[in-house]
Amino acid sequence: MTLMGIRSILFLCLTLLLPLSWAGQTRLLQQALWTSPQGLGSETVLHTWDTREQGWAFASSYSLSALLPDDRSCHTMNDLVAAIGFGVSFLHFGKGHLVPLLGLSMDWGTEEIEGQYRNFFMGGSTRQELSWFFSRRFGLVATLGLYQIYHINSEIYPWDLGTQTKIGMVF
Repeated sequence: MTLMGIRSILFLCLTLLLPLSWAGQTRLLQQALWTSPQGLGSETVLHTWDTREQGWAFASSYSLSALLPDDRSCHTMNDLVAAIGFGVSFLHFGKGHLVPLLGLSMDWGTEEIEGQYRNFFMGGSTRQELSWFFSRRFGLVATLGLYQIYHINSEIYPWDLGTQTKIGMVF
């Protein structure tokens, strides 16, 4: 399965989560692609928070991510890591368009090693991001941030840290 196929499946799964949000909430849907020493990754994140809050907003977050290891690592392109995460995020809304976001997530997933062996893993991730909201009610959002990932018993993707650029939409 290609990375584009995985992204499409992950995006569809997150889109199905949208009705779970209640009325009176704002949603931020983000998509990221990144490269790391382990391979090529993709992540889709959905944040939801109460629209009426001023200052710091508490948001629930749902993420789906996938990693295709590259030939530089000790794994082959037949390997695949897929994870789902549930967490919390904190956003601070001031007077401008720039919004800091801090996030913490618990991750669970599976690894497909050499096309056959499946390994279940769990772990966590954190993120520190700055997002530029072109409009707070509906529109594009550009994000630049740092991430840290730690998967306790992963054979392919035990940890990672780096930078991410995300494009998203608030609605």
